[in-house]
Amino acid sequence: MTTTALPAGEAPEVVPRPDEPWIESREGMLFFVNALFVIPEYCVLFPLGLRTLLRSLGLASGPSVFLDTLPTLATDCLPYVGWFLVVPIVLIFKTFSVECSGERSRWRRGALSLFLVSHLGFLGYTLRLWLGV
Repeated sequence: MTTTALPAGEAPEVVPRPDEPWIESREGMLFFVNALFVIPEYCVLFPLGLRTLLRSLGLASGPSVFLDTLPTLATDCLPYVGWFLVVPIVLIFKTFSVECSGERSRWRRGALSLFLVSHLGFLGYTLRLWLGV
């Protein structure tokens, strides 16, 4: 590897390499952060979905320590911390403005849309808890 000296006061030009992994780009970093924000919601939705499925099939009835703990905790915590959901919602819109170019980003936009639906659903649930409906 050879380096060339730049004239005094001149900054090197940063050009992304075509072989640079997407996750190491700015768009990849924003997508990764959005994915991290949605993990707690899916930790609540998985036991809720599993509980609903098992109860609809008649395989479970009554309260369950394993299936009711996280949803109950979320119901208790969301009235106090649910307004934090505004941060990932704004970040998703920022990511959409950066990410919406190119054919390869169709699955990324789809995943971001799914994340947005999840955030909006939890924000709606928070508003319902606040309003007592």
